[in-house]
Amino acid sequence: MAEWRSDSRTVGKIAALAYELRFKLPVGTDPATIGNREVFKLDPSIAVRLDQPDLKLGGRQVFLATVNSGQAYINECAAAGVPIPPPIGQLDPAGVSGWKSQGFIPSAAQFIVGTPAEVRTFESPQGMCIALPRYMGTSLDTVELDGVICLSKTTSRVCFWDNQMGAAASRSRPAP
Repeated sequence: MAEWRSDSRTVGKIAALAYELRFKLPVGTDPATIGNREVFKLDPSIAVRLDQPDLKLGGRQVFLATVNSGQAYINECAAAGVPIPPPIGQLDPAGVSGWKSQGFIPSAAQFIVGTPAEVRTFESPQGMCIALPRYMGTSLDTVELDGVICLSKTTSRVCFWDNQMGAAASRSRPAP
């Protein structure tokens, strides 16, 4: 595993994610409920585990990193108990054998405007994944940008995919 390094942009993004993770995700697709934020309370047993000295280094939390890509990255994620996401075009209303659409993010609520953005989820016995495909135009027939985050139920390890690193690192496919 490679040493994790940060720059000011990465630190800023992690801080923004940490802030957002303090709130529960809104349920449903009604834009009116997006502004109603409820504080997320972490299970006390998880909070105790995250506060253990073996997860901290010099007062900072330790993150794992990798230099693997392509199939080696997929194998590393699978070995860590992280679910491997299906291709972005594989849909399933239940979200078990493919992606389940959770709806579209209203354009006014997006920080990158001009492309429709959808939230999709995938669940497996190993854990769950969330994706944010952004479409090329309103026809919704081609995914232009796609980011996927998958979390293991058993190890809490996370793997990331996007379609901007070439075919070897991408799990994205054109939408149906």
